[in-house]
Amino acid sequence: MKKIYQTYHDAELLQCISENDEGAFSEIYRRYAAQMFITAFNILRRRAGAEDAVQDIFITLWKRRSGLQIDSLKAYLRQAVRYRALRMYKDEKKDDSFYARLAQATSDILQDDPVIFRNIQQLLQKIILTLPRDQQLIYRLHREQRLTYAEIAKRLDISVKTVEKKMSKSLKSIRPQLDKLLFLILAFTAGF
Repeated sequence: MKKIYQTYHDAELLQCISENDEGAFSEIYRRYAAQMFITAFNILRRRAGAEDAVQDIFITLWKRRSGLQIDSLKAYLRQAVRYRALRMYKDEKKDDSFYARLAQATSDILQDDPVIFRNIQQLLQKIILTLPRDQQLIYRLHREQRLTYAEIAKRLDISVKTVEKKMSKSLKSIRPQLDKLLFLILAFTAGF
């Protein structure tokens, strides 16, 4: 007998997915994915990012299906996707701010002393070489060739989400070393 999930209340659907019912999960997706996408898109202003935020929430919902304690599914999903999108937005802004500072400092050095700039570039290349090959490639495509995450995903035939995760891992590895390098650059340009 085929179940008609459209007639189920959210609480009934949650009970069904806790019992591994994929049809109930599909109904939850059908009911809420579009609303969640709009919420995420209004924060991120990027279609791919909004889609990734929604996908992350549904993946998490399915993974945690057996232990869910949700009073209002609609409110839970709305809040979860809002939080995820805000976190993605914050991560993007943090990267932008860091690289803006680095770009300004290196620009000053390039004008003042091209030899030091070349040495710094060589140090940066050594740092990048410590990354796994796939992360190196994605980092170089994004930072050196200025490709967007979507363009990189298409070129490498992977998802935008995979590009974001690999880039995030790369930056987490590179950032501490670059912070030290940036401090040296700033100290040098300030005349210390």
